[in-house]
Amino acid sequence: MLEEVLAIIAGMAGLGAFVSMLINLLKAIGLVQDGQADKAFKVADLIVFVAVMVVYLVKVPVDWTQVDQWLVLLTALFGYVVSIFSGKFTHDTVKGTPLVGYSYSDRKAYPEIGFTNDGKSID
Repeated sequence: MLEEVLAIIAGMAGLGAFVSMLINLLKAIGLVQDGQADKAFKVADLIVFVAVMVVYLVKVPVDWTQVDQWLVLLTALFGYVVSIFSGKFTHDTVKGTPLVGYSYSDRKAYPEIGFTNDGKSID
């Protein structure tokens, strides 16, 4: 019985990605702190194991392949939501570097080297 439940969980490739994206989403909105992500992942894995075990013991007919496909879809949706939340953070982190581009409002002079942050001479 335990081997069959573990085989069901291992067969769902989208499960690990779904749990990871769920935890990243919870981190993005502040419900899970950075140091707590490992604990949150372990709790989520335990919840999944108990849920699959209950469904298996109650003998509810479930198409686990369909469940896995839904998890893959939800993972993609969570990935999109996380990218929306992280876009502004990423921009704020790398602005002023040549990776993003240039903003004239951020132009600063560095007299000690004789140039501005866009490489133009102060002279």
